[in-house]
Amino acid sequence: VSTGFMSLGQKLFPLLKDFTKAHPDNLGGLFAHMVESGQNKDFEILCHESKGDWFDIGSFETYLQAHTHLQKQTLLEGQNIKQSENTFSGKVSIADNCQVHNCVIIDSIIYPGVVLENCRISRCIIDEKTRLSGVDLNHKIIRRNTELKSGLDPQV
Repeated sequence: VSTGFMSLGQKLFPLLKDFTKAHPDNLGGLFAHMVESGQNKDFEILCHESKGDWFDIGSFETYLQAHTHLQKQTLLEGQNIKQSENTFSGKVSIADNCQVHNCVIIDSIIYPGVVLENCRISRCIIDEKTRLSGVDLNHKIIRRNTELKSGLDPQV
């Protein structure tokens, strides 16, 4: 695993340039290539092991996995939250300035300024300044400034 932190000397730039032409999406593979091809003889390669949990949060699924693994409490609330008559389970994070009323929320991340009313939200990421009313969502990402209102209020 490579975190992408690299310090490269000026003499290495020509080799780096050639390698990235052949492997544009694998910069970290440069070092293995240098060792395998014997080109490392002119360069010193050092590494540092980082201890602790590691999550590649490049996908929706791994982002939620990191969230549920790292958050210790069931409900993590930011500042200025207005909420009533809700049920939270799993790991739920609600950021600053949100309003949540009469909802069931499971393993989800709610960004700042979101308003949720009469919703069932499971394994979702709800981006900033979103307003949802009467919706039932599972395993979704909702974009910033989305407004969605169902004509039917789901049983929560």
